[in-house]
Amino acid sequence: MSQSLEGLTSTQKLILLLLGVNSFKPVLNHLRLQKMLTYFLLILGENDNERRDLLMNAGFYPHKKGPYSELIEEEMNQMALEGLIDFEGDPTTARNIRLTPRGKEIFEELINKLSQKRHISILEEIKKYLNDQVVTDDEILAIIYLDILGQSELGKEFISKSTEIRRIEKDRTLYALRLYKKGKISLGKAAELAGLSISQFKDLLN
Repeated sequence: MSQSLEGLTSTQKLILLLLGVNSFKPVLNHLRLQKMLTYFLLILGENDNERRDLLMNAGFYPHKKGPYSELIEEEMNQMALEGLIDFEGDPTTARNIRLTPRGKEIFEELINKLSQKRHISILEEIKKYLNDQVVTDDEILAIIYLDILGQSELGKEFISKSTEIRRIEKDRTLYALRLYKKGKISLGKAAELAGLSISQFKDLLN
């Protein structure tokens, strides 16, 4: 029997919403999906205690890859088995993650019953920002580690065991330049990401 909306867990519903917004555009890969959900939960919480609870309830914990959730992988696998999503590879390396026709039907049901409509607009913006194929995965990690997570004590806690952040930090100026030239971040944000003043960063553009 095919899955119903009532049978979905809260994490499965969140994955469904992310895959459904922006006209069902597929998520490029597993890394992007994990980071987009991290970003969403951080925005949703009103304080660090609430944000920590939201992240931990979705299975996120400090990991060598930064905030990482094995629960999301398990939920993705279950949703694939139930015919709601499809992807290339396995849940740990998934690419081109998308809703099936049945998944799209459940998404529409979920949208109609969703009380917090602002969640949709937040997810739309996050997906537009972090699911852009002209931006590389490492550039996405630079945004996540150096900006989104690097600005708070909670964020730093969740990247405390990351080996990836040390690799990204070595080339932070390069990533800032690339993201600025691609129009993904402002001049001020690019300078901040590079760890430079605006005037120092401008000198790099000449």
